[in-house]
Amino acid sequence: MPKDVDVVVIGGGLAGIGAARELQNQGVDYVLLEASDRLGGKLKTDNVDGFLIDQGFQVHFTAYEQLFGLNDQLGLGYFRNGACIVGPNNEQWVVDRLRPLRTVMDGAFGFKDKLVTLVLTAKVWRGLRIKPDTSIEHFLKEFGFSLRFIDHFARPFVGGISVDCSLQESANQLLRIWRYLSKGRTALPRDGIEAIPRILSEGLSPSSIFLNTAVTSMDSSSSTIHVRTESESFYAKGVIVATPAKQAALLSGVDFQRDTKHSVSLYFSADSLPVLEPYLVIKSAANVVNHLAPLSLVQPSYAPEGKHLVCAVCVGKRHEMDEELASIAIREIENWFPDKSVSHWKLISVVRNDHSQLVQKPGFQELCPPRSPKPNIFFAGEFVSTSSINDALASGKEAAVRAMAVI
Repeated sequence: MPKDVDVVVIGGGLAGIGAARELQNQGVDYVLLEASDRLGGKLKTDNVDGFLIDQGFQVHFTAYEQLFGLNDQLGLGYFRNGACIVGPNNEQWVVDRLRPLRTVMDGAFGFKDKLVTLVLTAKVWRGLRIKPDTSIEHFLKEFGFSLRFIDHFARPFVGGISVDCSLQESANQLLRIWRYLSKGRTALPRDGIEAIPRILSEGLSPSSIFLNTAVTSMDSSSSTIHVRTESESFYAKGVIVATPAKQAALLSGVDFQRDTKHSVSLYFSADSLPVLEPYLVIKSAANVVNHLAPLSLVQPSYAPEGKHLVCAVCVGKRHEMDEELASIAIREIENWFPDKSVSHWKLISVVRNDHSQLVQKPGFQELCPPRSPKPNIFFAGEFVSTSSINDALASGKEAAVRAMAVI
């Protein structure tokens, strides 16, 4: 017999967890249905011989509003507030907002770019938003940044975060990232990125969580929705669909924007690293490797004692076999640091992420319907907000509030 509940949440990623937390806090009778054997979605960490391998290079911004209360529980290790830039001729510069003298002396770009950076930061803090939206590249040029700044810093750094080094993504999404970077720090949790959903879901009622439970169909009437799985079925007054966009479209019949961006993360074990400080290393005019993250310098728990873990990230889809791609990456990184030996690095894991983020072109939010045409079905996730940890949680909470208004 189908079970009667107030709300069914479909999907146990961050958006689904955010929805479930809000429903539980308000005393609503709900169930959360997750197709896999765990909660957390894309935030997943494996332990491989003592190395913490996140499923794709991911970081936590301490300025995320939805996670302010979690920062102290995560045991965070921090990146420096900037980056080490490897120039087109393998020259190296450091950009660090907390080390202005060093940044000026290194001369990665001129005084005008530094001044424009300060102006943009001030405007972002005051809530700058662009109407109509435009591409990141166009916005940076129009705002006054030099081509040197755009090519040497923005393409690898911002492009690495947005998974698009062509900088054709939404400029408004750039402003959100800029605010998080300027108001807080970039960090890694002590137990890996999966610690975030694990801690967030600790207070959820076990009896409300159904793992290994994929939804096969749902039918809605004016007052109830029948949600079916292979082993269970539920009658609900409201349903929150918090799956990836493709599954949400199949379940609801709403045609969401679902094009995705790709990346490959190569994880290496090393006895030593070519950098001494926890900077993200970015490559101007990158060929294969866009950026390099010395994970164990940022968070020592990511590697066993006496070892280091480093992650080389390739933006875009790569067709080489794992070992071949790793060899190409090693050769490139050796050219970046000719006086350092990286040939001894050992490949531990290759994570090919065909869904790093949704494509988020200018105005993408206006193209994604945030509400269902049916009054008791609600959506949550990056396809109705933006691709970020913070906004996934926020969208789940918002969907829960809307669902509670109709039950």
